[in-house]
Amino acid sequence: MSNSVDRLLWLRMIWAWLLNPDCEWSKPETALEEQTRAAVVTDCRSMYDILTRTAIPSCSQHRTTIECLLIRERLKSNCDIRWVTSQAMLADCLTKVMEATALRQRLASGRYSLFDEKEILKSRADSRQRLQ
Repeated sequence: MSNSVDRLLWLRMIWAWLLNPDCEWSKPETALEEQTRAAVVTDCRSMYDILTRTAIPSCSQHRTTIECLLIRERLKSNCDIRWVTSQAMLADCLTKVMEATALRQRLASGRYSLFDEKEILKSRADSRQRLQ
């Protein structure tokens, strides 16, 4: 996630510079305020929880805590962290042996919708409670 967020910021800064060569590329937080908000999408629920909490992450491994704090800081550059179910994670086919039809269809259409993760998590919790 850390590497992906770094690359995202780098690409967004290049895009901002292409649109406006006078943008202040040395201050990405300021330069990217005018750009469309970016979405960093994960299906890792534990990472999503750590990155969206306001408290300091309390991971057992200090390296993970530092990485999470760095990611959180980078997300302040006009980025949102979003959670999706594993079935909705289109990029999985890029790193795993699996069917890539869903990704191909989204790339061909140029459209993909993210739904409110709080609503999805609430409905999943409600379903679990009904089963119990």
